[in-house]
Amino acid sequence: MTTQTTSRSPALAVARVPATAPAAVPGTVAGDLEGPAVRVRDVRREFGGRVVLDGIDLDIAAGEFVALLGRSGSGKSTLLRILAGLDAAATGRATVPERSAVVFQDPRLLPWARVVDNVTLGLKGREARGQARDALAEVGLAGRERDWPATLSGGEAQRAALARALVRSPGLLLLDEPFGALDALTRIRMHRLLRDLCRRHRPAVLLVTHDVDEAILLADRVAVLTDGQLSHDERVRLSHDEQGRLSGARHRSDPQFAALRARLLAELGVSDDEAESRPGAAPDATTEIGDA
Repeated sequence: MTTQTTSRSPALAVARVPATAPAAVPGTVAGDLEGPAVRVRDVRREFGGRVVLDGIDLDIAAGEFVALLGRSGSGKSTLLRILAGLDAAATGRATVPERSAVVFQDPRLLPWARVVDNVTLGLKGREARGQARDALAEVGLAGRERDWPATLSGGEAQRAALARALVRSPGLLLLDEPFGALDALTRIRMHRLLRDLCRRHRPAVLLVTHDVDEAILLADRVAVLTDGQLSHDERVRLSHDEQGRLSGARHRSDPQFAALRARLLAELGVSDDEAESRPGAAPDATTEIGDA
Protein backbone atom coordinates (compact mmCIF):
# COMPACT_ATOMS: atom_id res chain seq x y z
CA MET A 1 0.00 0.00 0.00
CA THR A 2 1.38 3.38 -0.94
CA THR A 3 0.61 6.68 0.69
CA GLN A 4 0.44 9.87 -1.34
CA THR A 5 1.51 13.10 0.26
CA THR A 6 0.03 16.33 -1.08
CA SER A 7 2.15 19.41 -0.50
CA ARG A 8 0.41 22.72 -0.03
CA SER A 9 1.78 26.18 -0.63
CA PRO A 10 1.88 28.37 2.48
CA ALA A 11 -1.20 30.53 2.97
CA LEU A 12 -1.12 34.22 2.15
CA ALA A 13 0.46 36.27 4.93
CA VAL A 14 -1.37 39.61 5.18
CA ALA A 15 0.00 42.18 7.61
CA ARG A 16 -2.34 45.03 8.46
CA VAL A 17 -0.22 47.90 9.70
CA PRO A 18 -1.44 50.97 11.62
CA ALA A 19 -0.23 54.03 9.76
CA THR A 20 0.88 55.71 12.99
CA ALA A 21 2.41 52.67 14.74
CA PRO A 22 5.78 51.75 13.19
CA ALA A 23 6.03 48.34 14.86
CA ALA A 24 7.74 45.33 13.32
CA VAL A 25 5.24 42.89 11.81
CA PRO A 26 6.22 39.24 11.36
CA GLY A 27 6.40 38.25 7.72
CA THR A 28 6.89 41.78 6.40
CA VAL A 29 9.91 43.40 4.85
CA ALA A 30 11.90 45.76 7.06
CA GLY A 31 11.05 49.37 6.33
CA ASP A 32 7.51 48.69 5.09
CA LEU A 33 6.13 51.62 7.04
CA GLU A 34 8.64 54.06 5.58
CA GLY A 35 7.88 52.78 2.08
CA PRO A 36 4.66 51.83 0.29
CA ALA A 37 1.28 51.82 2.03
CA VAL A 38 0.57 48.60 0.11
CA ARG A 39 3.24 46.04 -0.64
CA VAL A 40 2.38 42.80 -2.44
CA ARG A 41 5.01 40.13 -2.97
CA ASP A 42 4.77 36.85 -4.92
CA VAL A 43 0.99 36.59 -4.56
CA ARG A 44 -0.47 33.55 -6.33
CA ARG A 45 -4.04 32.32 -6.69
CA GLU A 46 -5.35 29.25 -8.48
CA PHE A 47 -8.90 28.17 -9.27
CA GLY A 48 -9.31 24.49 -10.06
CA GLY A 49 -5.70 24.19 -11.19
CA ARG A 50 -5.88 27.33 -13.36
CA VAL A 51 -3.36 29.96 -12.29
CA VAL A 52 -5.06 33.37 -12.17
CA LEU A 53 -2.39 35.32 -10.28
CA ASP A 54 1.15 34.12 -10.86
CA GLY A 55 3.57 35.76 -8.45
CA ILE A 56 2.21 39.33 -8.38
CA ASP A 57 4.45 42.11 -7.01
CA LEU A 58 2.84 45.52 -6.52
CA ASP A 59 3.55 48.64 -4.44
CA ILE A 60 1.14 51.51 -3.83
CA ALA A 61 2.37 54.59 -2.00
CA ALA A 62 0.30 56.41 0.61
CA GLY A 63 -2.02 58.78 -1.23
CA GLU A 64 -1.29 57.19 -4.62
CA PHE A 65 -4.10 56.22 -7.01
CA VAL A 66 -3.42 53.07 -9.06
CA ALA A 67 -5.81 51.78 -11.72
CA LEU A 68 -5.66 48.10 -12.68
CA LEU A 69 -6.75 47.09 -16.18
CA GLY A 70 -7.12 43.64 -17.67
CA ARG A 71 -9.37 41.44 -19.73
CA SER A 72 -12.36 39.74 -18.14
CA GLY A 73 -11.18 36.85 -16.00
CA SER A 74 -7.62 38.17 -15.75
CA GLY A 75 -7.70 38.25 -11.94
CA LYS A 76 -8.18 41.99 -11.30
CA SER A 77 -11.03 41.57 -8.84
CA THR A 78 -9.31 38.54 -7.31
CA LEU A 79 -6.31 40.69 -6.37
CA LEU A 80 -8.60 43.35 -4.93
CA ARG A 81 -10.45 40.76 -2.84
CA ILE A 82 -7.13 39.41 -1.56
CA LEU A 83 -6.08 42.88 -0.38
CA ALA A 84 -9.51 43.33 1.22
CA GLY A 85 -9.06 40.12 3.19
CA LEU A 86 -11.92 38.40 1.34
CA ASP A 87 -9.87 35.57 -0.21
CA ALA A 88 -7.91 33.35 2.13
CA ALA A 89 -6.84 30.78 -0.47
CA ALA A 90 -4.05 32.85 -2.05
CA THR A 91 -0.35 32.47 -1.22
CA GLY A 92 2.41 35.05 -0.88
CA ARG A 93 2.81 38.16 1.27
CA ALA A 94 0.97 41.46 1.48
CA THR A 95 1.28 44.48 3.73
CA VAL A 96 -1.73 46.80 3.79
CA PRO A 97 -2.97 49.61 6.04
CA GLU A 98 -4.90 48.52 9.10
CA ARG A 99 -8.02 50.32 7.91
CA SER A 100 -9.32 49.59 4.43
CA ALA A 101 -12.67 49.96 2.68
CA VAL A 102 -14.19 48.48 -0.47
CA VAL A 103 -16.69 49.96 -2.93
CA PHE A 104 -18.17 47.47 -5.39
CA GLN A 105 -20.10 47.97 -8.64
CA ASP A 106 -23.26 47.19 -6.68
CA PRO A 107 -23.65 49.76 -3.86
CA ARG A 108 -24.74 46.92 -1.53
CA LEU A 109 -26.95 49.13 0.61
CA LEU A 110 -29.24 47.35 3.06
CA PRO A 111 -32.78 48.06 1.78
CA TRP A 112 -34.33 47.88 5.26
CA ALA A 113 -31.96 50.51 6.72
CA ARG A 114 -32.01 54.26 6.28
CA VAL A 115 -29.19 55.83 4.28
CA VAL A 116 -27.45 57.14 7.42
CA ASP A 117 -27.68 53.69 9.04
CA ASN A 118 -26.08 52.13 5.97
CA VAL A 119 -23.17 54.55 6.30
CA THR A 120 -22.68 53.85 10.02
CA LEU A 121 -22.92 50.08 9.57
CA GLY A 122 -20.34 48.49 11.83
CA LEU A 123 -19.22 51.77 13.40
CA LYS A 124 -19.29 52.26 17.14
CA GLY A 125 -19.31 55.29 19.38
CA ARG A 126 -21.46 58.34 19.94
CA GLU A 127 -19.86 60.26 17.12
CA ALA A 128 -20.69 57.70 14.41
CA ARG A 129 -23.94 59.30 13.23
CA GLY A 130 -22.43 62.77 13.14
CA GLN A 131 -19.50 61.47 11.12
CA ALA A 132 -21.93 59.73 8.77
CA ARG A 133 -23.88 62.96 8.23
CA ASP A 134 -20.63 64.78 7.46
CA ALA A 135 -19.64 62.06 4.99
CA LEU A 136 -23.02 62.18 3.28
CA ALA A 137 -22.76 65.95 2.96
CA GLU A 138 -19.29 65.53 1.46
CA VAL A 139 -20.66 63.31 -1.32
CA GLY A 140 -23.61 65.61 -2.02
CA LEU A 141 -26.29 63.76 -0.06
CA ALA A 142 -26.94 66.28 2.73
CA GLY A 143 -30.58 66.05 3.79
CA ARG A 144 -30.96 62.47 2.52
CA GLU A 145 -29.90 60.79 5.76
CA ARG A 146 -33.37 59.45 6.57
CA ASP A 147 -34.19 58.30 3.03
CA TRP A 148 -34.57 54.65 2.12
CA PRO A 149 -32.05 53.21 -0.37
CA ALA A 150 -34.88 52.42 -2.82
CA THR A 151 -35.49 56.16 -3.27
CA LEU A 152 -31.92 56.82 -4.45
CA SER A 153 -30.81 56.87 -8.08
CA GLY A 154 -27.92 54.67 -9.16
CA GLY A 155 -25.46 57.54 -8.84
CA GLU A 156 -26.83 58.57 -5.44
CA ALA A 157 -26.56 54.99 -4.18
CA GLN A 158 -22.90 54.91 -5.19
CA ARG A 159 -22.37 58.24 -3.43
CA ALA A 160 -23.77 56.64 -0.29
CA ALA A 161 -21.41 53.69 -0.77
CA LEU A 162 -18.48 56.10 -1.07
CA ALA A 163 -19.59 57.87 2.11
CA ARG A 164 -19.75 54.51 3.91
CA ALA A 165 -16.18 53.77 2.80
CA LEU A 166 -14.64 57.15 3.57
CA VAL A 167 -16.30 57.62 6.96
CA ARG A 168 -13.94 54.89 8.15
CA SER A 169 -10.86 57.00 7.24
CA PRO A 170 -9.28 54.12 5.31
CA GLY A 171 -5.60 54.02 4.56
CA LEU A 172 -6.51 51.87 1.55
CA LEU A 173 -9.57 52.41 -0.66
CA LEU A 174 -10.41 49.47 -2.93
CA LEU A 175 -12.74 50.19 -5.88
CA ASP A 176 -14.09 47.24 -7.89
CA GLU A 177 -15.58 48.81 -11.05
CA PRO A 178 -17.72 51.15 -8.92
CA PHE A 179 -19.11 53.10 -11.88
CA GLY A 180 -19.58 50.27 -14.35
CA ALA A 181 -23.39 50.20 -13.99
CA LEU A 182 -23.88 53.98 -14.32
CA ASP A 183 -24.80 55.91 -17.45
CA ALA A 184 -22.06 57.92 -19.15
CA LEU A 185 -23.00 61.35 -17.78
CA THR A 186 -23.45 60.10 -14.21
CA ARG A 187 -20.13 58.30 -14.48
CA ILE A 188 -18.36 61.54 -15.42
CA ARG A 189 -19.83 63.32 -12.39
CA MET A 190 -18.74 60.44 -10.17
CA HIS A 191 -15.22 60.65 -11.58
CA ARG A 192 -15.01 64.28 -10.51
CA LEU A 193 -16.41 63.48 -7.06
CA LEU A 194 -14.00 60.59 -6.55
CA ARG A 195 -11.02 62.74 -7.54
CA ASP A 196 -12.02 65.45 -5.09
CA LEU A 197 -12.60 62.96 -2.27
CA CYS A 198 -9.25 61.24 -2.83
CA ARG A 199 -7.48 64.60 -2.92
CA ARG A 200 -8.96 65.51 0.46
CA HIS A 201 -8.64 62.16 2.24
CA ARG A 202 -5.42 60.92 0.58
CA PRO A 203 -5.88 57.13 0.91
CA ALA A 204 -3.89 54.71 -1.19
CA VAL A 205 -6.34 53.65 -3.92
CA LEU A 206 -6.61 50.58 -6.12
CA LEU A 207 -9.26 50.91 -8.83
CA VAL A 208 -10.21 47.83 -10.87
CA THR A 209 -11.76 48.84 -14.19
CA HIS A 210 -12.26 47.74 -17.79
CA ASP A 211 -12.36 51.37 -18.96
CA VAL A 212 -9.00 52.63 -20.26
CA ASP A 213 -10.20 56.24 -20.40
CA GLU A 214 -11.43 56.05 -16.80
CA ALA A 215 -8.05 54.72 -15.69
CA ILE A 216 -6.15 57.56 -17.37
CA LEU A 217 -8.55 60.23 -16.15
CA LEU A 218 -8.35 59.18 -12.51
CA ALA A 219 -5.10 57.42 -11.74
CA ASP A 220 -1.52 58.38 -10.95
CA ARG A 221 -0.43 55.01 -12.35
CA VAL A 222 -2.05 52.47 -14.63
CA ALA A 223 -1.11 48.78 -14.51
CA VAL A 224 -2.26 45.96 -16.80
CA LEU A 225 -2.77 42.38 -15.63
CA THR A 226 -2.09 39.79 -18.33
CA ASP A 227 -1.83 36.01 -17.92
CA GLY A 228 -1.53 36.29 -14.17
CA GLN A 229 1.23 38.89 -14.14
CA LEU A 230 1.57 42.67 -14.32
CA SER A 231 2.62 43.13 -17.94
CA HIS A 232 2.57 46.93 -17.90
CA ASP A 233 2.89 49.60 -15.19
CA GLU A 234 3.11 53.25 -16.24
CA ARG A 235 2.78 56.58 -14.50
CA VAL A 236 0.22 58.94 -16.01
CA ARG A 237 2.00 62.07 -17.24
CA LEU A 238 0.02 64.45 -19.39
CA SER A 239 1.32 67.66 -20.95
CA HIS A 240 -0.79 69.85 -18.69
CA ASP A 241 0.20 67.80 -15.62
CA GLU A 242 3.99 67.66 -15.79
CA GLN A 243 4.45 66.00 -12.38
CA GLY A 244 1.87 63.29 -13.00
CA ARG A 245 -0.45 64.53 -10.25
CA LEU A 246 -4.22 64.93 -10.39
CA SER A 247 -4.06 68.72 -10.16
CA GLY A 248 -4.93 69.71 -13.73
CA ALA A 249 -7.66 69.06 -16.29
CA ARG A 250 -7.48 65.81 -18.28
CA HIS A 251 -8.99 65.51 -21.71
CA ARG A 252 -8.75 63.20 -24.71
CA SER A 253 -7.49 66.10 -26.81
CA ASP A 254 -4.20 65.98 -24.92
CA PRO A 255 -1.61 64.31 -27.21
CA GLN A 256 -0.07 62.35 -24.35
CA PHE A 257 -3.53 61.11 -23.31
CA ALA A 258 -4.02 59.69 -26.79
CA ALA A 259 -0.55 58.13 -26.82
CA LEU A 260 -0.98 56.50 -23.41
CA ARG A 261 -4.44 55.29 -24.36
CA ALA A 262 -3.05 53.65 -27.49
CA ARG A 263 -0.29 51.92 -25.52
CA LEU A 264 -2.72 50.56 -22.95
CA LEU A 265 -5.19 49.38 -25.57
CA ALA A 266 -2.38 47.62 -27.43
CA GLU A 267 -1.34 45.93 -24.19
CA LEU A 268 -4.93 44.74 -23.82
CA GLY A 269 -5.03 43.55 -27.43
CA VAL A 270 -7.66 46.10 -28.47
CA SER A 271 -7.45 48.63 -31.31
CA ASP A 272 -8.58 52.27 -31.05
CA ASP A 273 -11.42 51.57 -33.49
CA GLU A 274 -12.69 48.67 -31.40
CA ALA A 275 -12.55 50.79 -28.24
CA GLU A 276 -14.47 53.67 -29.84
CA SER A 277 -17.23 51.33 -31.03
CA ARG A 278 -17.77 49.71 -27.63
CA PRO A 279 -21.30 50.04 -26.15
CA GLY A 280 -21.68 52.96 -23.76
CA ALA A 281 -18.51 54.75 -24.85
CA ALA A 282 -18.53 58.29 -23.54
CA PRO A 283 -18.43 61.12 -26.10
CA ASP A 284 -15.14 62.97 -26.44
CA ALA A 285 -16.58 66.27 -25.31
CA THR A 286 -17.59 64.89 -21.94
CA THR A 287 -14.44 63.05 -20.94
CA GLU A 288 -12.85 66.02 -19.24
CA ILE A 289 -12.10 66.30 -15.56
CA GLY A 290 -10.88 69.56 -14.16
CA ASP A 291 -10.76 71.21 -10.79
CA ALA A 292 -14.24 71.83 -9.45
